Amino acid sequence: MTFKNDEEVLSLANDSKYGLAGSIWTADIDRAYRMMRQLKVGHVMINNAVQSGGCATLPFGGERDSGVGRLSGEQAFFNWVSQKSVMVSPKMAKKLWMPYKQGSDKVSMGLVKAIYGDSIRNRFTGFWEFLKNS
Repeated sequence: MTFKNDEEVLSLANDSKYGLAGSIWTADIDRAYRMMRQLKVGHVMINNAVQSGGCATLPFGGERDSGVGRLSGEQAFFNWVSQKSVMVSPKMAKKLWMPYKQGSDKVSMGLVKAIYGDSIRNRFTGFWEFLKNS
């Protein structure tokens, strides 16, 4: 297809419910990068048309009606695993255990000040309050 300017060709390329891949052919790499950012596709090849699909380190998948996730690359790994967050509080923080005991608010406030205090003095004071009340 012929086009008058970059805006027109981007409009034509994005005028679809599909968006698997795009290919930009130009000697002006800066222009290609500008256009690439505006293409609504899962991956873009510059001065190439098919090679990215065979590159196992790049995610492969589309946008809109051309995709249900990504194959290959680090992103695809997370389709096959279930992540779980685990946090273990130190035994010295027993006042934070349920049911709450008197002084648990001082323990938690001291810890918050120690971590998020806006000055060294406030952090030190918070750490001291945490230790004193633990």
